[in-house]
Amino acid sequence: DARLWRAGGRTLRGLVRFSASPADRNIIDRYLDTGLTLSAPLRGRSGDTVGIAFGFAHISPALRSLLIERNGTAPSETPRYEGVLEADWQIRVGTRLSLQPNMQLIFHPAAAFLAGNAPRAAATATVIGMRTSFRF
Repeated sequence: DARLWRAGGRTLRGLVRFSASPADRNIIDRYLDTGLTLSAPLRGRSGDTVGIAFGFAHISPALRSLLIERNGTAPSETPRYEGVLEADWQIRVGTRLSLQPNMQLIFHPAAAFLAGNAPRAAATATVIGMRTSFRF
């Protein structure tokens, strides 16, 4: 997480993270995520922060092959990756409370498929949430 820009009480921060693991013993053999946050996005909202992020998890070829064999699915029906695009806004309400609505668009959500609980992977999923924080 690094500061990329700062001006007039606003700060833009960003991150990039990557990992690689041996494909023969890990479910996810490559992972990448990146994101940006902007504090004080609007005039008069100095305590707020907006963010956008993207994550990519590559499913190891060894696991994919096992799933194709076990589930009897075609390679085209077996996900190669799971990706997520997320946007959120942390809204400061007073000095002790903040609300943070967020939305995620998940590409190839694979958890149920990988666990064997779904006949095939879904193309996309949308997750909408709200986080609340209260400081004592």
